[in-house]
Order: sequence, then C-alpha cells, then structure tokens
Amino acid sequence: MKKVLVFGIFDGIHKGHISFLRQAKEYGDFLVVCAGQDEVVRKFKNKSPKHTLVERMEMLRGVEYVYQVIPGDKEQSAYSVIKKENPDIICLGYDQRKLGRDLRLWLLKNGLETPVKYLKSYKPNEYHTSILTMH
Repeated sequence: MKKVLVFGIFDGIHKGHISFLRQAKEYGDFLVVCAGQDEVVRKFKNKSPKHTLVERMEMLRGVEYVYQVIPGDKEQSAYSVIKKENPDIICLGYDQRKLGRDLRLWLLKNGLETPVKYLKSYKPNEYHTSILTMH
C-alpha cells in the first residue's frame, strides 16, 4: 500500500484544490494532506488565513480522495511530518516550486530518497486561491 503526502494551506477548497488532490491520490492508496499552521501561513503569505486550521482541516476531511488530514509543523521547513508519516511519494502543486526546492534539500540532508512529483495545474488563471480571494 502506497502513501502519498501533500502540503498546502487550503484556505477554502476550490476546483483547483480538488484537481490537485485527485491527481495526488492517483499516485497511491492513501492520501495524507498536511495543512499549514495558521502561524506558518501568516509568515509565508504575510496575512492571516480566512479559515482557521481546524476549519481548513474539516473542509479537507470532506474531500473524497483524502484519507487523512494532519496539521503541519509549527515551524516552516521542519518537515517532521515526513519522518512521522514516511510517505512513498510527495506530490506538490505546480505553484509550489519554492517548497519543492526547500523540501528536496531537506530530504537530501536527511538521507531520504522520497520522490517528489509536481502535478498539473487546473485552470490556474481561474482557480488559484490568490485570484479567488481578490473577488
């Protein structure tokens, strides 16, 4: 049984998120979603999420492809969830290149060979959280 791990903020689930989660699930049997902590979101995005971590996790639990939802680390780039979950593959969104670089360095430093796969975008000019929150 293969475990897939994804990371994200998921501040309001839209069609782009659903496409991302569906694609990620195709890589394994169990999809574990790591939702970013509110404090980390504030540091990373320089603004507070519209929904709390608890609310975002609850929304994610309602998505059919999701097996488990876990909170992210309280410190950005700690990646303790990788050691805890031991995924067979990590899937990232097309717009998570910075995270991917950081993650690959961490994996290398920790002697892990977990594959990292970027997934395809779903109408990025229409379904990206930064665009949807502007309206």
